[in-house]
Amino acid sequence: MLAVTRRTDYALITLAHLAGDDEGVSSAREMADRYHLPPAMVTNVLKSLCQAGLIESERGARGGYRLRVPAEHLSILRVMEAVEGPFRLVQCASPEGSNGTGCEVQAWCPIQSPILRLHGVVREYLNNITVADICRERPSQVLIQAQVSRE
Repeated sequence: MLAVTRRTDYALITLAHLAGDDEGVSSAREMADRYHLPPAMVTNVLKSLCQAGLIESERGARGGYRLRVPAEHLSILRVMEAVEGPFRLVQCASPEGSNGTGCEVQAWCPIQSPILRLHGVVREYLNNITVADICRERPSQVLIQAQVSRE
């Protein structure tokens, strides 16, 4: 099943938070507490986002994280690849799959061509949606009520 991993989910949540942060920086603990996420996982995801150059960290008592790349320039694909590695739907869509080491049936596979087209379409779609696009979507009333009841 094609699914967004927790790492990608947490990365998108933290990036959306940072995109809407008027104060400039937010700590990993602050974001983990606000969205009820595991602090260690949030810290790990933020480290990956820093290494990819999407966010930057500021040390000190008032330190934290901030966007390094504007939200309108952060595609979902770029975020996914920052925390998960190269995007691929199937093994044959990866560089190692194309040279025969990734798939045992690649040479005679009847679905390779349509699957690679699907891979391209999904990749392009994810590349055309940005963190800013996600931030423009308003949470449903159900989600707002769930947040209020947790606090």
